[in-house]
Amino acid sequence: MANLIADDAGTLAIRPEHVRIDTGAGSPGTVLEAHYAGDHVRVIVDCDGRRIQAHVAPHTAPHAGQEVDVELPAEHVWRLPSSVPAADETA
Repeated sequence: MANLIADDAGTLAIRPEHVRIDTGAGSPGTVLEAHYAGDHVRVIVDCDGRRIQAHVAPHTAPHAGQEVDVELPAEHVWRLPSSVPAADETA
């Protein structure tokens, strides 16, 4: 499932496998959850009140509570029309 992030100009979408988790570039966040899923670890990061899901290799996965940086590579981000609700607006 794609991450849907509302901003002033509409909604941004990015697939979890394209989200980069690092400790030196991007927006700061805190890992809320990290769940092993076989070939990847599903990581949920809180970035300024927004939950971002990433899929990372098991050997590079951060642990819950760890401070990380989240990068959304521009080549993988899609801008959706403003009529598409963000995930946090559909609850």
